Amino acid sequence: MEPRYSFIRILRDYLERIFEDNQGMKSLVLDHETTSIISLIITQSEILQKNVFLVEPIEKSILVSDADERLGHLSAIYIIRPTEDNFSKLSQAISNPKYGNYHLYFTNAVPPAFLSRLASADRQEIVRQVFEIFSDFYPINHDLFTLNLPSTIGLTKSYQRWQPQDVALMDRMVLGLFSALLAIKKLPVIRYQRNSELCYSLADRIHSKLREDPDLMSLYTGRSSNGHKTTIDNVDQSTVLLILDRREDPVTPLLHQWTYQAMLHDLLNLDMNKVSLKQVSNDLKQIALSSIQDPFYSENMFSNFGDLALSIKSYVDQYEQARQTTGKVESIEDMKRFIEIYPEFNRMAGNVSKHVTLTSELDHAIKARLLLDISEIEQDIACNENRGDQFRQICEMLRDSRFNNFDKVKLALLYALRYEKDDKINQIKDMLRQNGIKEEQVELIDAIIQYAGSEVRQCDLFHNKNLFARARSKVTTVLKNVPNVYTQHQPYLINTIEHLIKGKLKESEFTPTAPFNPKERISTIIIFMVGGTTYEEAKEIALMNQRGMEPTILLGGSYIHNSVSFLAEITQLIMRNEI
Repeated sequence: MEPRYSFIRILRDYLERIFEDNQGMKSLVLDHETTSIISLIITQSEILQKNVFLVEPIEKSILVSDADERLGHLSAIYIIRPTEDNFSKLSQAISNPKYGNYHLYFTNAVPPAFLSRLASADRQEIVRQVFEIFSDFYPINHDLFTLNLPSTIGLTKSYQRWQPQDVALMDRMVLGLFSALLAIKKLPVIRYQRNSELCYSLADRIHSKLREDPDLMSLYTGRSSNGHKTTIDNVDQSTVLLILDRREDPVTPLLHQWTYQAMLHDLLNLDMNKVSLKQVSNDLKQIALSSIQDPFYSENMFSNFGDLALSIKSYVDQYEQARQTTGKVESIEDMKRFIEIYPEFNRMAGNVSKHVTLTSELDHAIKARLLLDISEIEQDIACNENRGDQFRQICEMLRDSRFNNFDKVKLALLYALRYEKDDKINQIKDMLRQNGIKEEQVELIDAIIQYAGSEVRQCDLFHNKNLFARARSKVTTVLKNVPNVYTQHQPYLINTIEHLIKGKLKESEFTPTAPFNPKERISTIIIFMVGGTTYEEAKEIALMNQRGMEPTILLGGSYIHNSVSFLAEITQLIMRNEI
């Protein structure tokens, strides 16, 4: 079930209106980022059905010489980000036009100076339309978006030490989050994690960005503006944007996951809804997954591996039954029926093959890496205070050559995060070295404590700062009667959301950027995780939305991490000699 606001649906609606407004033969011109964004929401075959005869990058839309082919019979539809580089290329293209006319759609607010430059370049008056469509982000699920920024580690330094690339990263986050808010037409109350200078910086800039053009905000949100003045009256009090720091919960990205979408990312590296299987299959080198185009994936993306296996078996049985039915062609009527259902049958055959291949690869990885054993101890460390037993089990696994070195390092990191003052951590480091782990991987232990240790975190992540909180945690675990030792852990984000909904989120810890009414009932929550979110957190939020109760919760992040990409971020601290 889609949430009340769907990032995928909003961007698909944008495209539908663009193609409806431009019915003739056309070329679709994209930049590097909009190519990836559009590929998430519409297939190539769908684009072809819209009278799009050519899709090309913005670089190829520029005529370099008179010998280049002109396509005056085509209209050009540009969907691009309003960047300096794109405006330079667009100005070149318009001053020496390749196409008959131009329709320009920018994925974010356009600086007035850029429009003046375009007007100067359009000497032949071939630009027919200029629109802003707020789609400057990557919609992964209905309620999940990313800005696809793999590393924001430089932003964790104090602002005075930022490099130009760090400033550019912050600017991209501001623009992406601004675009997402306008896409859902919201001017929210903004609250940020107070102990994070990074969260404060982003919140402050978003607060200013949302108020720099009151007419634009009034147009898109339907709320009356009050000039540049920030007041309680022109903010949607029922909507909250909560800006959080990944460092507050370094545990969730380190754990192996056991639901379909999260497992694909964890074990097969799901990237922009595509899985590469070049080393596995000659026929399926890359598999695309879509919650809109693929009903099986949509229904099972949050299923645990056991339920997924049952669903796959049922899906194969359905296909086999359909195959036997279509095989009985004995009359003209049978032929007619077969021709009518053949395309759907063909799609089903490909889809069955795709998901069987993926689940088979997941099963192979689980067995090859002994992940059931690894995951059990991971979950125990994440959820329970049991130092002696956990240390003994880690030592046994470190000595066992059957276990993957990467998984051994992750166990050491989890232990260090929970018991960071324990002198046994040095023993674990020595054992890692003795068992062939490279020194730079051993150094990850110190790096992750610097990045997200207890002195950095605001929250009581392991419920061990407060005796009563620890007792409540143990009681809650017992009452939940968790049936699966591999899924005990719940991301700290969910606890934060529950406190926000109940009005228990302290202003001293999650500070607002402007006055707000704490008694207002919340109907929409937008979470943005600086430093990246995870599919585990996305799954929990999707399940909350599927219950069909307010508030609707939407999740965004600078990136979607698995343990490999998350530790690649931490490794940069070592490479920069910052530990």
